[in-house]
Amino acid sequence: MKQLFFITLLVACKFTFGQVTPTKIELNKNMFLQQKLYGFSFNNSWVGFHDWKDSAFLKPVLGLHADYNYFFTEKLGLSIQAGLQMRGVGIITPDFDNSVGNQDSTGRQRHNVRSLEVPIQFYYRPTKEIVKNARLVFGIGLVPMYHQKVVRKWYSVDDGFHAPISYKSNYHMFDVPLRLSSGLDVNVAGGNLFRAALILDYGFINNYKNPLTGDKSSKHFLLGVQMTFLF
Repeated sequence: MKQLFFITLLVACKFTFGQVTPTKIELNKNMFLQQKLYGFSFNNSWVGFHDWKDSAFLKPVLGLHADYNYFFTEKLGLSIQAGLQMRGVGIITPDFDNSVGNQDSTGRQRHNVRSLEVPIQFYYRPTKEIVKNARLVFGIGLVPMYHQKVVRKWYSVDDGFHAPISYKSNYHMFDVPLRLSSGLDVNVAGGNLFRAALILDYGFINNYKNPLTGDKSSKHFLLGVQMTFLF
């Protein structure tokens, strides 16, 4: 996970700063004035359920989306994405047995959720550049999603004998959490726009129904870094 994140960061830096001698035509192409932009985005995030306080912990995930931006003015724009996002949670369970590798070992249960998502955001991007060719950008929107696959998995330190089982029937299939973002748009020589942003998802729907008690809980939470490449 860490290696993939750093490789992506290196690619982003090369994408942004790699062309040290741009031509006159490239310098004249201001991507902040472009109305329509296409590209893709990648995020490295921590996810969990914000209403599970003492019994859960955040786990790292990845997400990849196709991206379309439409700017009504130089300041105001709309982003529509479509792609795959990993979600879920790590669960703390009581360790009654106190032996290595047993099923109730604390912190070894995971709910792994794979969702198909269409994040929609409205952007505000002030025209003032904080550094040369870079502007702040702020976003607010919604993330309609469909939980395509849900698996409960136990990790064993010995032999991994705890087989994953489908938990899709215990999850609400659809959710629409709120998304907030804040970041930086960089006008890159050659007709490209690079965006680095901090993203936050905050859900309002109880997604999980406990099969034993029938209690509903599990509102989505995501906090991560998203890198977007637009052309």
